[in-house]
Amino acid sequence: MSIVAPPIVNKTTVKPFRSVCYDNNFVTSQGIFLGDDPLSFSLPLLLLEVSLIFVVSNALHFVLKPLGQSKVVAQILTGMLFGSTGFGRSLAFRRTVFPARATFILDTISMLSFILFLFSTGVKTDLGLLKKPGSRAIAVGAVGSLLPLFVSLSLFLPLHQSFPDDLWRGQFIFSLATRLSLSSFPVISSALDEHGLLNSDLGRMAVSAALITDVCNWGISSIITAVALVLKANSPEIAAATVGCFAFFTLFVIFVARPLALRMVRRTRIGSLMKQGGFVALIVGALLSALFTEVFGYHATLGPIMLGLALPGGMPIGATLTERLESFLFGIFLPIYLALAGYRTDITDLGNLKTWGSLELLVMICFFGKLTGSILAARHFKIPLKDAFILGLMTNIKGIVEVSYLNVKGDSELATAQHFSVLMISIVVITAVTMPLIKYLYDPNVRYVARKRRTIEHMKSGSDFRILAAVHVEDDVPPLLDLLDALHPHPSSPHNLHILHLTELAGRAASVLRPHRLRPRDTSNPTASDRITAAFRHFAEERPEGSILLQPFVAASPTSTMYNDVCSLALQRKARLVLLPFRRQPPGLSQAVLDHAPCSVAVLVAGAAATCAKTNLTVERVAVVFLGGKDDREALAIAGRMAEGGVEVTVVRVRGRGEPSAVEDEEAVAGVRRRAGVEYVESVVGDGEETVGVVRGMGERFDLVVVGRRKGLEGDEVTKGMEEWSQCPELGVLGDMLASAEISGRVAILVVQQQEWAAGNACQVEYGVADEGARDGLINKMAASV
Repeated sequence: MSIVAPPIVNKTTVKPFRSVCYDNNFVTSQGIFLGDDPLSFSLPLLLLEVSLIFVVSNALHFVLKPLGQSKVVAQILTGMLFGSTGFGRSLAFRRTVFPARATFILDTISMLSFILFLFSTGVKTDLGLLKKPGSRAIAVGAVGSLLPLFVSLSLFLPLHQSFPDDLWRGQFIFSLATRLSLSSFPVISSALDEHGLLNSDLGRMAVSAALITDVCNWGISSIITAVALVLKANSPEIAAATVGCFAFFTLFVIFVARPLALRMVRRTRIGSLMKQGGFVALIVGALLSALFTEVFGYHATLGPIMLGLALPGGMPIGATLTERLESFLFGIFLPIYLALAGYRTDITDLGNLKTWGSLELLVMICFFGKLTGSILAARHFKIPLKDAFILGLMTNIKGIVEVSYLNVKGDSELATAQHFSVLMISIVVITAVTMPLIKYLYDPNVRYVARKRRTIEHMKSGSDFRILAAVHVEDDVPPLLDLLDALHPHPSSPHNLHILHLTELAGRAASVLRPHRLRPRDTSNPTASDRITAAFRHFAEERPEGSILLQPFVAASPTSTMYNDVCSLALQRKARLVLLPFRRQPPGLSQAVLDHAPCSVAVLVAGAAATCAKTNLTVERVAVVFLGGKDDREALAIAGRMAEGGVEVTVVRVRGRGEPSAVEDEEAVAGVRRRAGVEYVESVVGDGEETVGVVRGMGERFDLVVVGRRKGLEGDEVTKGMEEWSQCPELGVLGDMLASAEISGRVAILVVQQQEWAAGNACQVEYGVADEGARDGLINKMAASV
């Protein structure tokens, strides 16, 4: 998280500074029927203000969201609407709805929410990502921050007499140039998450670069603040006490708070949230840490950030904060913080033109300098110019951290009301322009469009079979192992098996895609990833040496974009087949993978015959329902590999009356029929009802039925009428019918879709950070850098 150096003397967060006198008994009203004016009392007035901010900000976001705008823009604009720019131009409105006595309360509530926000952000920040940050992230973060800072200071320092004097008060111009040159980790991660780009390749790189610069800024700012407090002290004793309190708090966080938190984690059942007492302890600890640093001369935000960074994120602490705190925090109280900043912004009174022009010049230098620096760093690593430009836009996103900086500078009277208004407008404009541009220019799914054949049908004999199995829950493992065993891994035709454990991003601010770290077998309290990996490792060890090369991975990302991890890893590892269990998957995952996968996809609908209900069960009898088309040919190719391993394969070919067969279909069927152990059956049907009659009895005769998804062939003669009853389009009409409760309870169904191939029409770009924390590049280069 980003830290701004706090003012040397603590001041209130109310702008402008004023004294307000009112009756301290005016809290609750007796009601209008007893002659009271409810808005003259604190509680009704507060409820009205919070409700107005909530309703208007959400309404604005609803209108602006289709234009690619973030919630931050809507919330700041809400404040401007109520301030001097909008309704606040009416003195009666300001005195009635937003009187000065009410802003004291709103300011206090909003500052409290910001403290909890920083604490939550600190907890969700994984400092382990900094162990191996990757050269790309370091370069983008360093060059993108240092270049605008160097250019701005090189211009302003020699010409300082040409710029207004108030910009030099308290070195404000240096501090502002530094803040505008940096990227903010919580701002960028939140904005990209809101727009579904958090686990995209460029999103990971931008978040990683922002984290590096933010942590460096946090450390430097803390040291500068401590030194400034020491220099401000009137005696050596006060200076020693200032440094001693900071050192004591740091040691307390490391050696007391963190061990206590780890103990709470160990006492929490795996996969469960913390108990209510533990959650309350976290919140109280965050508030006390803010009190401690505020009392001893540091800003109240310093303590919660330090405490949050020291606590372990993820499950259960980070997930508990996300589940129980953030909905209320982000939905109600943080909008107040941003709306108040917008409320104090006065577009109609920007003061003298020279000051306005000087500030805008600095903003533009930092924006374009940061954009240029990020592009240069990205181009050095051969990232395409368009993607480098998008990355530069991502690192320029502004938000609540920059607003907090302006509030702090306003509190310390280094920033005037004019400075505040000009810079707030700049923040809104930059964010309002960059996010729609990013959404318009960047589609992370484009890189998955294939220009190379990655199918089983076109795979050369004897080449290694690259498979990616995506696992969400442990119950997915047994049917996958049954299927993999039936595919007959052998040293003469080895399986390069990649296991990807998909987990929802819970309690973390940045998405993760990394190799699974090997842990000792006797590790107590193993994670779900450990158990899943152990099962596949045991499966590989039981096969002949050289049959299976196992490479497990773990991904943590938002559910809505989880498919990105599957498709990205499949692309980087050059997989020919993605295996997806159908049951208990996150909503929409199977469909999204089918839509974007750079290779063939097989969706496994597990029945009783494909589970561990019988521990010695193997897939011995397989049926392939062949209707024709590339998906069916891919299904036939998979069954052909099973036949090589001794599995009994029956090809049930269903033809339409008078319907000609494609040459490719005839060749595929002829090739499989020549294999030993393959039985061929042919049926002629007139419509979908007759097709259903052919396949309905397969549940009792076979362990596994393999069908093509037949994308684009729905409604032909052999499936006519079946699409009207389809409930799961990701399974295709035939797979959906077979997966019905009547049949799927006795047999497993494998629905196959061959790779969508666009030869010569796709532009695949493979790049990223080769690290174990922020994987946004070539996954196959990770081992070299980890």
